[in-house]
Amino acid sequence: MKTKLCFIVLFLISTNFIYSQKIGVDSKGKSIFSFYTLTDYRIEFAVDEPLSVSTSFRRLISSFSASGKPTIIKNSGFYLNASLLNSSDFIALNNLKDINPGLGLKLGYQKSIKSFTDIDLTPNGTFAYGVNGVFNMDNIKLYNETSNTVDRKFPLSYGVEGNFTYFSNKKLRNMLSFNFSYAKTWNDDELLNFKKKSDAIVTTDIVAFEEFDGRYGILNTNVDKIRVSASSPFYWGYINPIPYAVLVSASNSNPKYFFGTFVNILNKPLEKKDYAIPASFGIGIDWTYTSEQKWSSANIFIRGSINFGKMK
Repeated sequence: MKTKLCFIVLFLISTNFIYSQKIGVDSKGKSIFSFYTLTDYRIEFAVDEPLSVSTSFRRLISSFSASGKPTIIKNSGFYLNASLLNSSDFIALNNLKDINPGLGLKLGYQKSIKSFTDIDLTPNGTFAYGVNGVFNMDNIKLYNETSNTVDRKFPLSYGVEGNFTYFSNKKLRNMLSFNFSYAKTWNDDELLNFKKKSDAIVTTDIVAFEEFDGRYGILNTNVDKIRVSASSPFYWGYINPIPYAVLVSASNSNPKYFFGTFVNILNKPLEKKDYAIPASFGIGIDWTYTSEQKWSSANIFIRGSINFGKMK
């Protein structure tokens, strides 16, 4: 198992086709720095979305100049994403057949940066932004603690998400990135995991098993959730550190705060001129704070994606 995981990590680091719509994420797999390249076919892999495919259409290209010299080329267009969802906090790579995938769809409009020809000529920097409508149908096996029954449930979520990033012309290419989302959703964070006693080893002190069977608790499908994140990405040689803070507020619980850093390892340093965001593979660490449990232990996670080339 460890050998397989090491091989996957080495592959993601070494390949020249690693890009991402989510340049940086938190430990829940949610974006803290988004960069939409609307001219690529794209497949992504992550714990929250084991498989994600995205594309765009009705694209427009606009260029900007200063003193007669080109500075920035931007893309704008409609964005479409379809994904398989995973309602667990992890994926067992040796038992993928037991994943109960849900379905996710996003449709929106994005105005992004295609390339920076000479951002030094733009004293105020530039920006990118976008908004998406979101629809998710999760797939969970639920043990109802009231009726003591196990049922298959397909809770729905729908809402809207937005992103805004400011790109400065400073030496380290500092940025400010903000993400916002609102969803009518279900109580994913409140449900526990369960395992049948007959499939576990139970002693007076411990319970041992390979993996969970499903979720445990009372399903609530009327939860309002707001998420806001702020980050300050910058580029330094072959690394792209992204310190961030996240607030998650839900109608059924007290607010949660995430503080951490996501670091991308680049396949090449960011050029001063004529550059686009380089290929990268990322690893992150964060801590969660709540008023009930105070600080959590450190959460360590990785993320990568594969780019399948340019659209015509």
